[in-house]
Amino acid sequence: MGQILDFLSVSGLEENTLVLFTSDKGPWYHGSTGGQRGKKGQSYEGGFNVPLIARWPGQTEPGSTCSEHCMNIDFFPTALRLAGLQNPSDRIIDGRDISGLMTGQAKSSPHDALFFYHHAELEGARVGKWKFYQDISTYVYPIPVDKRFISKFDRPWLYNLEIDPTESYPLNEKYPDLVVQMTQLINHWTSTMKKNPRGWLQN
Repeated sequence: MGQILDFLSVSGLEENTLVLFTSDKGPWYHGSTGGQRGKKGQSYEGGFNVPLIARWPGQTEPGSTCSEHCMNIDFFPTALRLAGLQNPSDRIIDGRDISGLMTGQAKSSPHDALFFYHHAELEGARVGKWKFYQDISTYVYPIPVDKRFISKFDRPWLYNLEIDPTESYPLNEKYPDLVVQMTQLINHWTSTMKKNPRGWLQN
């Protein structure tokens, strides 16, 4: 990473380059999740919620932080937007432009909901502070995978990440209406994906 930053500096590109440093997943066996539940291969926060460092001289405020949620899928539309280009018009782009979060001009996530997959199987969704799982392996990937086989825990699970960042205390019995809403959200997303898995648009 240092060599990349040094090259940008000596090439005169440092002031006009956005550098992003992050990971596509949480740690597997080694590393820290910062106290979050789960690891690589799980849809818990420890498997998905990772740090993102953005360095963009003159645009990002040094030392500033942002706690709004986004995903790596947002890098593509963000890069297009900063390059003065539009998203492709022949397909649905799930990502959103997050340049406003990096500069501080935007105060909230551009996403209404984020969806979490284990391989090709949708397991859960997040809407604001709420994280919901219809089904999930409660043990660490790749073994044992207990989902639908040996898990004795009641499904589904609803967590308030603001007060329970370790996803330890499910609230599905306390908020049954929210469970219904989240279930409908996931079912609608799943149905939409099955009808058009590539996201092609009719021109």
